[in-house]
Amino acid sequence: MNSTAEARTPLAATGSPLRVPTDFSSELRLLLTLLRCALHTGDPAEVGELCRGMDWTRFAACFKRHRVGAFLHHRLPPRAREALPEPTRSELGRAAGRAMRRSLTRATELARIVRVLEDGGIGVASLKGPLLSLELYGDLGHRHSGDLDLIVGPSEVLRTDAILRACGYVRVEPDFELTPRQQEAHLRFHRENKYLGPANGIRLEVKWRLFGSAGDWRGERKRKEVAGRGVETLSIEENALYLFVHGARHGWFRVFWLVDVALLLLDRRIDWPTVRSDARKLGAERSLLQGAALACELLGVPLPGALVPLPGEQRVLGWLVAHAKRQVSRRVRPGSEPPEPVGYAILLESGWRARREILQGRFMYARNWRILPLPDSLFGLHYAAAPALWLYRRIAGRSGHHG
Repeated sequence: MNSTAEARTPLAATGSPLRVPTDFSSELRLLLTLLRCALHTGDPAEVGELCRGMDWTRFAACFKRHRVGAFLHHRLPPRAREALPEPTRSELGRAAGRAMRRSLTRATELARIVRVLEDGGIGVASLKGPLLSLELYGDLGHRHSGDLDLIVGPSEVLRTDAILRACGYVRVEPDFELTPRQQEAHLRFHRENKYLGPANGIRLEVKWRLFGSAGDWRGERKRKEVAGRGVETLSIEENALYLFVHGARHGWFRVFWLVDVALLLLDRRIDWPTVRSDARKLGAERSLLQGAALACELLGVPLPGALVPLPGEQRVLGWLVAHAKRQVSRRVRPGSEPPEPVGYAILLESGWRARREILQGRFMYARNWRILPLPDSLFGLHYAAAPALWLYRRIAGRSGHHG
C-alpha cells in the first residue's frame, strides 16, 4: 500500500484543494493545472512557471490522449491561454473543431437511432454522449464525443439487436451468433453489446445494466431535445452516479472522465446525500468516493460533505486512488487503453455477490465460447475450461493471434 497516497486522500475532505502532485510528468502537471484554471479551481499564475522548458510535442500528445483539448480551448481564462505558445493554442483550436464535428455527427445519429428503436416499441434512454455535453457542459462541442451509449430493459435486448442490425450496424462484441444458453449467460454476467456502423464509423453500445444486476436502473427519465428530437435520459442523480461508476471501471485512465465528475461536484442541483445512499444500495459507493477524491486531488474541486469518506474507508480508498493515479500518468500507445486487473474490479465492489459475478463474468466470456464451441447441453464445462482458455488467450494475444 502506498502510504503517501493514503495520507493525501483524507485531505480532500478539508475543502482546501491540494496542489497538483509533483510526481507526475511535467506535461501532465501542466495539463491538470490548465484544467483547474478552466474549472476556476486553480491559479493562472502557476501556468507560466510550468511552461518553462516544456516539450510541447509531448504536451500535445498528453491533451490528445486525455481528450480535453476542446474543453481547454473553450474554457481557459485569458491569462492561462496567453501563457501557452501560439502553435499549442492553434492545436487546441483544431481539437475543438474536431470535437464539434464528431459531436454533431453523433447527435444526429443518436436522434435517428432513438427514433428507429422507439418506432419499434423499444423503451430506450441515452447515456453520456451528446445529451451529457448539453446538460453538463452547455454545448455539444465542449466535450469529447466517443461512443454512443444506450440503455434498454433486459427483455428488449434481443429485439434491439435485431433492429440495429437491420439498420446496418454490425455487432462486434459478441461478434458471432449466440446459442440460447450463451445468450442467457451473456445477459446475466455482462452488461452490454457493442456495435459499429460501417457507413459512419460510429461505435454504439447497448447496455441493460448500469451498476450490478440487470435492470438495476430505476428508469426515472426526462426527455431532452437533441438534433431536433426528444431523447430520454436518466435523472440527474442517477446519471451522476453512472458517470462515477463508468470512470472507475476504466480506472480513470482518461482525465476527461474526471472533468465530467468535477463539473458534477460543482453542480448545486445534485443531492449528494441521495447519490451516496443510492450508491451504497447498488454497491457503487467505492466508485463514487474514489472519483470524488481524485477530482479533489487532481482538479482542485471541493468535496461535498456527503462524500467525505469514513475512517474505516480510508485504507481501501487510498489504494483505489493510488491505482487510478498510476493509470492517469502511465504512457501507452495512442488510441489504446490498459485493461483493468480483476483485483481492482473486485476491490471496487463492496458486496460479495457483485464480486462473485465479476469472477463468473471472466469465466462466462463470449470469446471463450468462440474458441471452444460446445452444445448447450455441455455449456457448464466452460467453467472447468476457463483457466486453460484464459491462458490460451494470453499466449495468443502476445503472439498477435486472436482466436
